[in-house]
Amino acid sequence: MGDCVRNKKVPKQQFTFSKKIVPKVATNIITSYYSKHPAWSFDYVDENDNKYSFFMNVSEELLKQFQSLERMTWQEIVSASGGKKQGSNSHFIPISDISRKFKKKLDALRYISKDLRTLFSLRLKGKLRLIGLIDENTGIFKIIWFDPDHEVYEINR
Repeated sequence: MGDCVRNKKVPKQQFTFSKKIVPKVATNIITSYYSKHPAWSFDYVDENDNKYSFFMNVSEELLKQFQSLERMTWQEIVSASGGKKQGSNSHFIPISDISRKFKKKLDALRYISKDLRTLFSLRLKGKLRLIGLIDENTGIFKIIWFDPDHEVYEINR
């Protein structure tokens, strides 16, 4: 049995990126969550402002929406269209495009990396959004803000 382990082939590295070796499987991480069903994490919830805190705004209706979303894949959620411009209801937001007010809030959250480049806006209904991060490996949505009036990423851009 020891010989089998010693003779097992180790996969070769596929390419170099920024002087770091990146295995081929890492190149698909960006969309690897598409086939997964969402799950929810509350570790990143910003509790500094009751208006935007998920915990202060959770309701039975919201939990039922979570249950409904769990039956979908992230691909289905991201592909859902509608709204004023018939674009995607749920989408990534570049940090550079969020409102100044929320940039300050994000900077105050010490557990969020300063290297973060995007957030995800999950449409629930009307202007109501949840803003957070999607773990590309697991499909877990890490909620940061409850955004009832679409203020994080202003509609009139």
